[in-house]
Amino acid sequence: MKICIQSGTPLGTSDLYRPYYESLLRHAKKVCRPDTVCEFPNLGKSYPGAARSRTHLHFVAHETIKSAMRAEAEGFDVFVTQCLDLAFSELREMVDIPVVFMTQATLAYYSQLAPNFAFLVNGERLHYFFEELAERYKVKERRVPGAYVSFAFTDYANLWNHPQPFIEQFMNAVARDVEDPETKLSVWKRAQASRIASSPAPARNEARSRPDLRIGMPQFVEDRT
Repeated sequence: MKICIQSGTPLGTSDLYRPYYESLLRHAKKVCRPDTVCEFPNLGKSYPGAARSRTHLHFVAHETIKSAMRAEAEGFDVFVTQCLDLAFSELREMVDIPVVFMTQATLAYYSQLAPNFAFLVNGERLHYFFEELAERYKVKERRVPGAYVSFAFTDYANLWNHPQPFIEQFMNAVARDVEDPETKLSVWKRAQASRIASSPAPARNEARSRPDLRIGMPQFVEDRT
């Protein structure tokens, strides 16, 4: 079997994404069966800022369609496209091989694990795009408000080489913004209320005013395999 996984970024030609690209190749080699080929081709053209502009996303969708047609012509059995699920209808019109959309597949999988879900992404505009995908796939009623952090795609190399600050940004965002659908309280609000209720006056004041949302932040061991 031959699987073509198409990113919306120039994975194999950009130094910015090269560590991530090489890790994908290693992981694919580890998990694929001996008779399976998994490739990550570069998009025909690179469109900086695509995740922040609908116009750029239109061009990325066009390149994705061309990539799918090229994959079918080269004998690939499956085409997997990037997380924004661009060209949803057009891809299935233009090729006969199965097309897998990452976010659609992810939502289908996690729907079997939990009754609710939230999006946590790296940008406000991306968050809106994913909310629209929830509407497309008829799961909006199961979505709870998520969160986003603000860092650029040019930060990806730092994210790979020095991940801890970015992990902390994501965990802070979850603690601050993602609420339990039953209690309507976030992790931060629950912890804050607990500290205020059980601590002496100085600690209560600190709990009310502290700008740092991290409470018992775990340290992660990097796994680059």
